[in-house]
Amino acid sequence: MCNCRANYQEFALARRLRARGIPVDEYEFERMKAACAGLEILEDAGPPSTVFDLSSGGTGCILSVVISNGSKRPLAPARIGFEGPDWETMSLLPDPHKEYPARRGTTHRRVRDNSGRIVDYSNARNFYVFPTRTPMAYPRGEVLNPRIARRCFVYPGESLEGWLLAVGEKPIPPEYRDRDRVKMRLTLFDQRGQFRPAIFHPMVERSRQGQQRLAELAPQDQT
Repeated sequence: MCNCRANYQEFALARRLRARGIPVDEYEFERMKAACAGLEILEDAGPPSTVFDLSSGGTGCILSVVISNGSKRPLAPARIGFEGPDWETMSLLPDPHKEYPARRGTTHRRVRDNSGRIVDYSNARNFYVFPTRTPMAYPRGEVLNPRIARRCFVYPGESLEGWLLAVGEKPIPPEYRDRDRVKMRLTLFDQRGQFRPAIFHPMVERSRQGQQRLAELAPQDQT
């Protein structure tokens, strides 16, 4: 992987030139490729990434992600840094296994999850839940948040596919309409501190209440 951001940017430029049929020195290209080999994070072209309103007044974010290891050694996706969207910096939803640790006698205990519902303790441990009026729950096995850790290795040639779930404290600004796209920059760090950036473009999903509120504000804005 790159030792600095400039090296990766040079390699990314060389890849774009090659893709357009512009000749690139093969020796230099392979040298940069070897230097930048490592963990890579990309937005999956399948299920769309989204940002949406939370009942708490903040922003929820679901990113469709692929993490792959192009190096010849096991690497751990130790940390992810978020830059944007422009009104907020997101943070990963915490692991429910840490919020609801395994304890004797808790199997049939009832607790309140992040959406306010009363659920079994075992369900609270095994689902990521956003604080929204309509419950949004994701099985822990489909979420990559627990795999972002120094002890969770991705082996050479292996790829991880799933969801990254994140939240921010500030609401989506009113100028963003339903189905607009926003820009976010994610930077994936391995256990050695080396990194790889990627740009994501999640789609805004306004709640019905949010869309109604925006419609009420529109005549005031025009006035």
